[in-house]
Amino acid sequence: MKDYQLVGLQFLVRLTQTAMAGILADEMGLGKTIQTLALLAHLKANRRTPQKPSLVLCPLSVLPGWVAEAKFHAPSLRVLTLHGPPKERNSIKNRLRKSVKDSNPSESFDLVVMNYETYELESSWMTRQNWDCVVLDEGHKIKNASSKISRSLRTIKSNLRLILTG
Repeated sequence: MKDYQLVGLQFLVRLTQTAMAGILADEMGLGKTIQTLALLAHLKANRRTPQKPSLVLCPLSVLPGWVAEAKFHAPSLRVLTLHGPPKERNSIKNRLRKSVKDSNPSESFDLVVMNYETYELESSWMTRQNWDCVVLDEGHKIKNASSKISRSLRTIKSNLRLILTG
């Protein structure tokens, strides 16, 4: 990581230590995704209690990028992509539900990545889950506080909330 990314990571770690939500904002292409993945890997490595999965919501255009960056920069994170037709999403949700319920480390997931449109289809299910960290990539999507997605996202239960924006 570059020096300025390490400073960003330190900022994010301090947020978790003070249980505060935060915004990570810089210009496009400076590594907000890598800093966030480093934070999630740090949380996984330094938690003593079983960890709930984290959730990344992003535009569909960057969803494959999140998955690829996680595999490359944070290979310790087990990533699940929640996307596809209803039957496939139900199967994925069942896998996630089972992994959380069984607390079996070999079957559990650290990170669930999904796009905003899928979230809107699954919002009632998503808001019933407990998440470690919820990350909103392209956070300007919730700029309108009275929009349906903004209201729905406020009901998600999580230990940490992070908005990424350029």
